[in-house]
Amino acid sequence: MEAGVFLGLDTELTKKLEEMLKVIGQRVRVRKIEGWVNEASESAPFPFLYRVKESAWKRLIDFTASLKKDVPESGVPSHLHIAWMVGASRQIVMWEEWQFVLMGTMLEYFGVDQSRYQIFHTEV
Repeated sequence: MEAGVFLGLDTELTKKLEEMLKVIGQRVRVRKIEGWVNEASESAPFPFLYRVKESAWKRLIDFTASLKKDVPESGVPSHLHIAWMVGASRQIVMWEEWQFVLMGTMLEYFGVDQSRYQIFHTEV
């Protein structure tokens, strides 16, 4: 929450992001590494984020600052629905039409080239 305030983000948006990260953090498996934060605690609620290098955070912050502020409408039922799409191995799992629409919209918005991701289909 403090980071959102520091960055000047909307309070409600910051709360939703924090709630999403908590749900994702409960689902994502983190390989234990000595000297690293491996378990969630009050002072370190998102251990998986500690694995992101400082240079990667800088690139992400610089990149997001350059994005258009008018984010496309996504039709997401709730912000937590997005968190539930993240699997234990940090893969995005989709099974409903709105999820595929959302992912396509986000990939286009962020300018992610098709060579940067793979899509796998499984039979139900």
